Amino acid sequence: MLKQYLFLFLISFSVPPESNAQEATFQHYQDAMRSSHKLVLSFSLQTALPQGSFAADVPSAGYGVNLQLGYRLKDLPIELVGSFDLILYGYQGATKAIGPSQPQSFEVVVDRFQYMLPLHLHLRYAPVWGKLSPYTEIFGGMRLIASRTRALGNALFSTPDNPETFSARADYYDFTHSFGIGAGVNYALADFGNVQYKVNLGARLLRGGKANYLSTDDIRLNGNQLIYTPRFNQTNLALLQIGFTALF
Repeated sequence: MLKQYLFLFLISFSVPPESNAQEATFQHYQDAMRSSHKLVLSFSLQTALPQGSFAADVPSAGYGVNLQLGYRLKDLPIELVGSFDLILYGYQGATKAIGPSQPQSFEVVVDRFQYMLPLHLHLRYAPVWGKLSPYTEIFGGMRLIASRTRALGNALFSTPDNPETFSARADYYDFTHSFGIGAGVNYALADFGNVQYKVNLGARLLRGGKANYLSTDDIRLNGNQLIYTPRFNQTNLALLQIGFTALF
């Protein structure tokens, strides 16, 4: 359903407008070109929804932040934008007893989380300039998919004079390419000096290449060692974001 709405939003800008709409759009465009605002800085909070086979391995949504820096091309309704995301997903913390272990049992605390670091270059098309400014975009780049796991164990019957503990930590990561489409809208709030502030609502569909990654069930403890059994699959995501944009 999200893909259908995003597709309809994208193609809505490709329908030729009537002549009066063309004149209004051209006037907005001319006004924008006379503006001194060329640099675009945006910060957003976002929700990441795994798609396809990736959703079967990672059923929970992720959360994160997005930072964008862009430049509006002169005399064109085009922006070149670079973006960086930090997305956390698949966190799990658990305490369980294992053993027996020579001859005592251990209580083990396992703390793990998975995260993504996408980096993209966007080509953004904004055909209407004004208080309400919709846009569409295409983008491509790369993505780091990583997991960090830590296990701390204490013997159930250890004493302060004779403690028996162990700890284990391991990191796992992989790189893959990433590309997709997006759409959104900026709503102008106010101008302060030479800076214009806007609220941004947007959505992006990211199609990721196949990569090795871990779900929360793919890490197990064998004695005092962490054992990984990674999966190899596509890493598609849908991102919903809300944030603020500043034009300089």
